[in-house]
Amino acid sequence: MTSPSPVDQLLFIIVNGLQADKLMKHLIQERFYFTKIDSSGGMLQEPTVCLLVGLKRERLQELNLILQADCRPYRQYIPTQMSMPADYTQVPMIEAQMGGAVVYSMNVERFVQV
Repeated sequence: MTSPSPVDQLLFIIVNGLQADKLMKHLIQERFYFTKIDSSGGMLQEPTVCLLVGLKRERLQELNLILQADCRPYRQYIPTQMSMPADYTQVPMIEAQMGGAVVYSMNVERFVQV
């Protein structure tokens, strides 16, 4: 069994829960290894997934291309959360940008795989 190449970058990738499955399948196909952490947050309390990805810096551009392909931002109408009169039949909607990815990267000083 060959050992993986040393890791010198750790990325925290936060993606929309609806886009996470497609992204994770693509990452596995391209031999990126990750740890998945389910979460939710933000003003809209949307489900999100945080992926911890360790990699060699040389593969960073490849990963960015995958993120751009699988995590495109999109617009969605969502109901506002405001009190409405009882006889009001329509719920006011606002347009919000959803999806996309937020990526934080850190240099790895030491990597040990047991």
